[in-house]
Amino acid sequence: MLLPLLLLASAPTVAVLSTSHDTTELRFQPLAPTLAPVVARLRHDEGSGVRGALLPGSRAVLVVAQLAPARDASWASSLVRLEEGALPRVLAEELALGSAPLVTREGRVFVARGRAGPPTERLRVDSLSIDEVNPGTGKLRTVYSARGSLLFLAGAIGRELVVYAIDELGGRLLAVHVDTLAVRTVKERFAPLAHDFSVEGKRVLFTLGAQGSETSRVVTLEDGVERELARADSVALLPFALPDGRATWVPSFTAPVTVLGGGALFASHGAYDRLRFVRDGVAYGVTEVPGEFSSGFAVRLEGARALPFPTAPNARIELAGVTP
Repeated sequence: MLLPLLLLASAPTVAVLSTSHDTTELRFQPLAPTLAPVVARLRHDEGSGVRGALLPGSRAVLVVAQLAPARDASWASSLVRLEEGALPRVLAEELALGSAPLVTREGRVFVARGRAGPPTERLRVDSLSIDEVNPGTGKLRTVYSARGSLLFLAGAIGRELVVYAIDELGGRLLAVHVDTLAVRTVKERFAPLAHDFSVEGKRVLFTLGAQGSETSRVVTLEDGVERELARADSVALLPFALPDGRATWVPSFTAPVTVLGGGALFASHGAYDRLRFVRDGVAYGVTEVPGEFSSGFAVRLEGARALPFPTAPNARIELAGVTP
């Protein structure tokens, strides 16, 4: 069943993070029937989510996890470097709960960090920053700072970071240049409850809840104009921007077909398929079934049945990248 993918040039492997209880394991999984060996392990707080990204041109993975229990978990996560033959190494602390490192094509690493402000009767105002992290030394360089509730790294376009900022006035979509530190406001009065961002080219896709339904919208970075891409009665449309200018989304859980342009890319029935990245015409993602453990899959973009690849049983699966 996996033969079409095994014939792909460069024989890619997927950096897979498998989390069970208080341990996350890293594997470099070929698209083959046999489960790959564990190359690194990380112990962390049992309730921690774990997100990661592969450093380009390497077999090192940077993960964000909460390493110890905390009364307030908002900024209690750490950035940790995992690689074969080395102990896990903490590079940065005070990272946002549930966040992921943003690693650019050039291998530059950016994270969202913060410190909690004093309690208030209304919305708490925290000290927030977007920092660049040297993946070798852990040295930090702040590229943007603010006060508010959240700075979320939606993606990168060239040398600009797309940042979703939320404060007492609502949400804004910003573009922050990583070298000059110049800041552009792409969209004022941006939705304060947007989620599931995907950035590619000069497009920003996201899901927005509206009056009991979810709406997937696209924002162009040049003019900030919003255009509705899809609307469905779903908790998550999971939009994904493809490199060729097309987009995918999941209309609903009851008819979970990821739509490509005007047709179906694939269907997995009874699950949410969350695309993570594309390499050489193949999309890689995670299948999530409510109340069950997740699994990984790969699918050719010209239209085919999604093909699962081995993942650890009884674990939450996250994909960190693809390496030849």
